[in-house]
Amino acid sequence: MFTLYALTNTNNTHSNEIAERLKTPDNCYYFVRDNIQYKNDLIWNQWESPDTVLERKWGVCSGMAILLASMLAHNGYENKLVITQIKSNKGLHVFNGIKMNGSNGKWVYCDATAKNTPFGKLPNRNQKVIGEIYKTGAFVKNPILFNQCCSKFTED
Repeated sequence: MFTLYALTNTNNTHSNEIAERLKTPDNCYYFVRDNIQYKNDLIWNQWESPDTVLERKWGVCSGMAILLASMLAHNGYENKLVITQIKSNKGLHVFNGIKMNGSNGKWVYCDATAKNTPFGKLPNRNQKVIGEIYKTGAFVKNPILFNQCCSKFTED
C-alpha cells in the first residue's frame, strides 16, 4: 500500500534538521518553494527521498511535495499528498495538504512548485483530484491514473 509514512520515513537527517529550525508549516513551505528549483520534466517518474531533493536543490512536483511532507511530519503536522491530473495536458501533478493545529480539522493546501503563490493558496490550474496519500493509507478517486502515478514506488 502507498502511504505517506513509507515515502517520508527514511533517514532524512538534513531535511529533519532544517525542519526543526523552521518549525511552522508556512516557514517549511516557503523554504521549499524558494530554495528548490521546480523542474517540470514529464519523463522523470519516480519517488525520491526528501534529502535527495534537498541536496540536489531541484525536484519535480512529487519530490518537492515529499520534501515538504517529510518536514511537516517531522514537526508533528498531519499532512497528505494530493495527486491531480491537469486537464490541459493530461499530466499528473502533486501538491500538499496540511491539517493546521487549532483549525477544527480544516485542511490548508499549498503547491511549492508555484513560485509566486503564498502559503495556503493554490495556483489557478484546471485539475481534478485522482487520489490522496496519507500517513497510513490512500484515498483513490481514479484507480487507473493513481496506479500510473504510483507504479514506481512499492512497499515491501
